[in-house]
Amino acid sequence: CGNGEVHFHAESGSASGTAPHLPKEPCKANGETACAFPEDAMRAAGVDVVGHKFQEGVNGPVDPERLTVVCLMAKSFNDEGTDRSTLAMQDFPFEKFGEVVVWAIAPGPIVLDFAPKVDSILVTALPGEMGGAAFADIFLGAASPTGHLTMTMPTAAHTKGMAVSTTADDYLEGFEIGYRYYGAKGKAPEFCFGWGLSYAKYMRVWEVTFRSGGDRPALSVKLVRDTALSGERIGVVDQVVQVYVQHKAPHARAFKELAGFGKVRSLAPGGSGEVEIGFDAPATWASAAGDKRGYDASWQPVTEYDVFVSIHGVEHAVPVLTVSVSKDEHSAKPLHDFAMGPIDFDQDVAVWERAKLRNAAGPQPVLHAWTAVAGKFAATGAVGGRAARSSTLVVVAALCGAVALVAVARRAAGRQAARNEQCEPLTAEA
Repeated sequence: CGNGEVHFHAESGSASGTAPHLPKEPCKANGETACAFPEDAMRAAGVDVVGHKFQEGVNGPVDPERLTVVCLMAKSFNDEGTDRSTLAMQDFPFEKFGEVVVWAIAPGPIVLDFAPKVDSILVTALPGEMGGAAFADIFLGAASPTGHLTMTMPTAAHTKGMAVSTTADDYLEGFEIGYRYYGAKGKAPEFCFGWGLSYAKYMRVWEVTFRSGGDRPALSVKLVRDTALSGERIGVVDQVVQVYVQHKAPHARAFKELAGFGKVRSLAPGGSGEVEIGFDAPATWASAAGDKRGYDASWQPVTEYDVFVSIHGVEHAVPVLTVSVSKDEHSAKPLHDFAMGPIDFDQDVAVWERAKLRNAAGPQPVLHAWTAVAGKFAATGAVGGRAARSSTLVVVAALCGAVALVAVARRAAGRQAARNEQCEPLTAEA
């Protein structure tokens, strides 16, 4: 995870030959100098790091007692005017290692087929000259990840929703491409569009208000961070809220699509915040299939659509409203009765549900006991046991310009807290 191993190569999606400015003394305090590499950043944070070249990992860990951080690049190269020949990442013998955190630098969709073998995955696109510092902040619990996948991570290459022709394209797949293809066909990719987790695991949508605005309606979402009995150490966090729509009339669609997103900022433990998320009123281009003069058509409003909110991506979107449109007037009918209780997003349950959908779930996790307010919203009971390793995997990326991480790092954050309190050394192989 040091200089020469990651960043700024053609396979990372940047132009060939580009390189960061690397100071003689990287990772000075308060961002005084660039801090591109995790190995430097972790040392600057006071962590006992033993650095190794990537190829040295073939023989397994030098010290099995240490947590291992593996930084992966894409296996194939891309350049100006060329595409990657494969979606695979570099090969690494993860099965030889114990506790492993992976930092995957993704130039686009990548195949994360090693996911069941590791504890945590951090995905970033082009992390930049402060990427190492961002990694260290999240790994050590100084910051909580807020990122969400802006693309779908497939289970394998050549998973697509369109026909490929060498002579012509008829676009028969319509809008069923990308994450919309998976939704329409009921298929589960490795990690869905919008997926991303946080150190603050329990969020409640307390209230949703729809505002009609002609071509630009908006959804106001009140979010509450619940920390009762959670043992969370992280302080103030930000949280992205996603809004999806699904067409019902005049032409129903079998998939949801992202309409907008916004960030609730500075959520303290037990605190609340609100964000208004505006979005374009759904419309379709009124040309018939196969119409060679479709460019002469016009926009046709969607007269009825459902609205969903989510914290964990398109697969976990919850319906909140049905909107009817007549002569530019939007009227909303609630699909969730907030008088009966909020919409709860339990991150542990979301992780387990994701694994269950892919036939990889372990025992159902212990459910969070939500805070009761004014005698309402009774706390849930506890069932099941600790989730299996394969179901605790987390992947995150950048939406709203943030970098994000996950599960084992949550344990690492706890270890860092112990280090602060008891001067216990934290060690890692990078």
